[in-house]
Amino acid sequence: MNCELVGEVVEASETRTIITKYGKKLKVRDIQIKDDSGSVAVTLWEDETTIPDSGANRQLEIKNGYVREYLGKISVSSGRGGTISLL
Repeated sequence: MNCELVGEVVEASETRTIITKYGKKLKVRDIQIKDDSGSVAVTLWEDETTIPDSGANRQLEIKNGYVREYLGKISVSSGRGGTISLL
């Protein structure tokens, strides 16, 4: 399912490197964003992992984001055709 949302970055993990089942190394980082309706986890990949940590007025916009459930929790990422950017 695709979505569009804007929220404030309220929490961010350190960037880590994972190795896919195909042996490729990828950078990944998890953040939490919130708005008036609630909060959601966002997974950042590769170049997106440079988005700054939480702080005053760190608004993040996700266009054509991909929503999925993993280990019983909802998360959003840019997916194949989406974008994530700071406002």
